[in-house]
Amino acid sequence: MERKIFPQWSIGNASLLLRSPLRHGIWWIFFWVAIGNAQPLDTVLTQVKFHGLRLFPRQEVLQILEIREKEKLSSPISAKRFDSLLNAYREKGRYFARIDSFRSSFEPPRVQPKSRIVQEATLEVWITEGPPLIVRTIEWEGVEASYREALFPVLWLRPGKAFSEFWLQKDIEQILSYYENRGYPFAKVGIQNLQIEHDSVSQKSMGIHIVCRVDQGPFIRLGSIGAEGNTFTRTQVIVRETRLKLGAPYSQREIDSALRALKQLGFFQKVLEPRMTFSENKAHVIFPIQEGNTTTLDGVIGYVPSTTRSEKGYFTGKLELGFTNLFGTGRFLEAFWEKKDRRTQSLRFRYEEPWLFGQPIFGRFRLGQEIRDTLYVDRFFELGFKWSPWPIFSCGIETGKKEILPDSVGSAFFRIPRSTTTFLTVHFEYNTLDDPLNPQRGIRYFTSLTSGTKRHIGPDWLLSQEKFRPRVWTRQARMDVEWAIPLFFRQILDFKISGVEVKTGDPYPSLADQIRLGGASTLRGYREEAFYGTLVAWSNLEYRYLLGGASRVFLFLDHGFYQRKERSNQMIKHFKMGYGFGISLETRLGLLGVEYGLGEGDGILQGKIHVRLRNTF
Repeated sequence: MERKIFPQWSIGNASLLLRSPLRHGIWWIFFWVAIGNAQPLDTVLTQVKFHGLRLFPRQEVLQILEIREKEKLSSPISAKRFDSLLNAYREKGRYFARIDSFRSSFEPPRVQPKSRIVQEATLEVWITEGPPLIVRTIEWEGVEASYREALFPVLWLRPGKAFSEFWLQKDIEQILSYYENRGYPFAKVGIQNLQIEHDSVSQKSMGIHIVCRVDQGPFIRLGSIGAEGNTFTRTQVIVRETRLKLGAPYSQREIDSALRALKQLGFFQKVLEPRMTFSENKAHVIFPIQEGNTTTLDGVIGYVPSTTRSEKGYFTGKLELGFTNLFGTGRFLEAFWEKKDRRTQSLRFRYEEPWLFGQPIFGRFRLGQEIRDTLYVDRFFELGFKWSPWPIFSCGIETGKKEILPDSVGSAFFRIPRSTTTFLTVHFEYNTLDDPLNPQRGIRYFTSLTSGTKRHIGPDWLLSQEKFRPRVWTRQARMDVEWAIPLFFRQILDFKISGVEVKTGDPYPSLADQIRLGGASTLRGYREEAFYGTLVAWSNLEYRYLLGGASRVFLFLDHGFYQRKERSNQMIKHFKMGYGFGISLETRLGLLGVEYGLGEGDGILQGKIHVRLRNTF
């Protein structure tokens, strides 16, 4: 047996230890050399005893020391191992804690099966936790009276609390952040005095008096805002989107918000950290950017030949043209056409005008038509406005009209009435995602509520048979949440959840009123729009490895739910699950995404391949 006792040196009342594991290390060297020519020796730590331990639970100390009982000891116990424990004590305000000594006891080696030699060891540790270091007084010199009322309540260290270097540093950072967001980017905080005193009454604690000096520096205003690297987007458009105002007090928070806003636009391939210069108490901010491709063109065409003499062949295809930064002004324009088969066709048009009247108000117009299996035609148009007072928040209102025009088959067999709905929608969005295509952190929340009046027009025989009322109220609620969580280097966990519910005053919901589920954008591993219902929800969980830019590889797990009421009053409810893997790559053709998804009951070779191509130029 051997007990290690360390010599001490002290300054004032603070005692520190000289950790010298020399004798202990020599003992281990001798031991290993002695048995080195014999069979391998495994040292198992069977028990650890702590003397004087009160502040921490025993199991927590073992985790701090990275020691596990009843397991093989990977390295000798040396004094250096206890540094992490002393750091833990300092974080709790115990700056006078010390490890007085420790002792390792070894049992004679025993031979176990397979010629394995095992030696059991016991470790005893003597700890003096020392008195806590309590803040007696703390003064922040140089802070204006108007700032004290707002700033001091949020600081951690105050009289009566245990002192911690960590929290003192946090308080200093809090003060510097407070000043740099109010026009003082050159503010400095210096520690003028630290004085330690004994508690002469109880002798159970020690006190510290802290004096810090705040030098706020010169008051700075924004003198100019500019951009470099933009060859297509107008500079005034970039400056407008930053929401920064000339002459306003310097604020690092607002500059960071401006950087995030430019990244979220989707105009640019890369937005770098702003470059700042200062002169005559003014800040000059330049945002370096790299222009991206803002025009999207997706086109696919196919021909399906006739299978009988009585039928003619037909064309299928898709054409999507989008301008996310029309003429470098920030305007948005989209035209879309798609024909999936002989009986289905979609057509829509959308336009957005930004910054009406020089304010963050966006005007929107959208119209479209969809033919579904020749059963009915769905036509709509919308006109709305969105107000975005901050880059991360927006709210809006839209009004429009929707018309359902069924053919004779849709009315006779699927009981779809002809109807016209006038509606009003309000929506809210909160978005802190740092990138629209490949976010690494942040959260996005979107919700919308739609209320409308639905008027049934005919046919009269269907309205009479199914007892459709001439006029009913309709409701639709939608919610979308996305959360990007950084895990490790280049590894992101991205979680999305969405839900839509539709309610009408009809005896049963018609096919035209229900929400579709399935496919690449909702529930992977299933056909596009394979399911439908009046209550639909889905979630997408992806474990991503980022390859750079908008490229990534990922594993995904999707869940979906749909519910609807049949004409027979039967309630249909189903849960679905899909899983698989995918890759998204930036290529010369654009952003290519390929996903392989398996649905419930699918074999490994029965999955669905979802391919997306976004071509930009």
